[in-house]
Amino acid sequence: MILIHDVSILLNAIFFGLSLFLAVLLWNQRTSYSLSNRMLSVLLVAMAITTFNTIIRLSYYMDAMDFYQHISNVALLLMGPAIYLFTKIRISNTNGWTWVIHFVPFFIYALLLTMHAVVPFQQTMEVINNVAFLTFVLQWVIYIIMSFYLINAYQKQTKQSYSDLERHDLGWIKIVLSLLLATLIMRLTLLVYSIVAEKVLDVVSLNLTLIFAMITCYLGYKIFKNPKLFVKLTSYSQSKLSTKDLQLYMEKIESVMTDQALFANPKLTITELADQVNLHSRVVSQTLNQEANQNFFDYVNSYRVKDLIERLKSPSANNYTLQVLMEESGFQSPSVAYAAFKKVTGTTPAKFRKTNL
Repeated sequence: MILIHDVSILLNAIFFGLSLFLAVLLWNQRTSYSLSNRMLSVLLVAMAITTFNTIIRLSYYMDAMDFYQHISNVALLLMGPAIYLFTKIRISNTNGWTWVIHFVPFFIYALLLTMHAVVPFQQTMEVINNVAFLTFVLQWVIYIIMSFYLINAYQKQTKQSYSDLERHDLGWIKIVLSLLLATLIMRLTLLVYSIVAEKVLDVVSLNLTLIFAMITCYLGYKIFKNPKLFVKLTSYSQSKLSTKDLQLYMEKIESVMTDQALFANPKLTITELADQVNLHSRVVSQTLNQEANQNFFDYVNSYRVKDLIERLKSPSANNYTLQVLMEESGFQSPSVAYAAFKKVTGTTPAKFRKTNL
């Protein structure tokens, strides 16, 4: 048991230092996402504070540093808002100081603890601590769900502007958020179990904070290594275009797509297509949505599927691998090609190829 405690303290100490290190790196990283990075830094610092609390509680200094528990509790109220604002600011490019509102519970609790340090009010403080912990739990759940919503909306919007979604794939962030939420649920489950059944060993329950720290450090590392992970998107409101105009614009789009084979460009964007037809990207997006009943991503892929079908029917198709044929049609990812092909034809490229030998 002593060995487990020592290893736990060592691991927590490592991630305590790593959290602070990543927080400093992100805070000082100069990008167009500086405010978003600093929100992630706040999350990492809060995680470092709670990780240090775990180190104290697993060591022999718990009684001497009992006051630190309050500091750790305050840090908890930074986590939910920080993860949400990191996501929101990245996607919507929020300006101003409206984001400060999300930290009001943190400021209130910090003020009450400061007042308690000057003029103790023990019984009332116990109630306040319980309310603060409940607030943390609610914040964490609500803000994680809101972050999921933002990411889903972002991924949906990228389909209106880009034909390749690989560089906009945020599936791994959804996994990170899910793991963070799952870890909290595990922590709450152990807490309830220790109350209604029997006490859970500190080395078990406290080390869930270590899992939090690991996941958060992974997120911080990924964002630092790829500072341009998100692309700021412009939200277009539909303009008033007549049916005749929409039909005319659709003909121009189809003509350019066919004659110039723009779909063969795996990184084609709606801006590049709009430049070719001398229209605003907003107009192109609206035309595709209303006339083709498709977003930009699906529209371009429909042309790629048509081209791939012709290539697979060609007698020389057997001289090339499926991946080569898909790339020549403009697909950058085999998984995207398979999904788009099956959506249009009801079968996979491999099966289609066999039936056309």
